[in-house]
Amino acid sequence: MIVSFKNKKEEDLYQGEKALKVVFGARMARKIIQQIGHLQAADNPQQLPASARFHEHSGKRKGLYSVDLIHPFRLIVEPT
Repeated sequence: MIVSFKNKKEEDLYQGEKALKVVFGARMARKIIQQIGHLQAADNPQQLPASARFHEHSGKRKGLYSVDLIHPFRLIVEPT
């Protein structure tokens, strides 16, 4: 899948391991990098590993999807 970000600031944050470690800590930074890598490597959501737990939201976040990070955190994904 093609991964894009809302703006250049977010892209720089999520593409740089050092910046992620400062903001989220080392453990969370590793997990974020891992899940973004899984998203980039997969052609479609069915190819993601089961541990990613790719799922759709309901309610006010209907139309958005998420990938699990470290409980209770999730990486929110909007299909384009």
